[in-house]
Amino acid sequence: MDILIDTSFILTCIKSKIDFISQANNFNLRINFVIPEEVLEEIKRISLRRKEKVEDKKAARVALDLIRSYNFTMIKLNNKKVDKGIIYYLNQNKDCVLASLDRGLRGDIKNRVLTIKGIKQLELI
Repeated sequence: MDILIDTSFILTCIKSKIDFISQANNFNLRINFVIPEEVLEEIKRISLRRKEKVEDKKAARVALDLIRSYNFTMIKLNNKKVDKGIIYYLNQNKDCVLASLDRGLRGDIKNRVLTIKGIKQLELI
């Protein structure tokens, strides 16, 4: 199963110390994490931005290391608006799961969603 990860999801998991990779694998499915190049660029910008909160910058740096060390599949959305690109991609890939905390984004798709439930648990809805 492909799981497309957005910026809010990965940064929140890191800040909350949620091992989303292990937890996603607990769903007993073959998991392939997908990350758009545009999301990667957004995380890079957060890690370098001077006005960003220290906690967010640290989380972004950890996210970049995690993406480099784990075998994430990179995709290109070809849309300047990341959310619109994600929606388009998911509409073309109905079996792909969205890992996001963005309620607006989640409301615009029919795909399943991986989200955080409670304090440190993931939920596939």
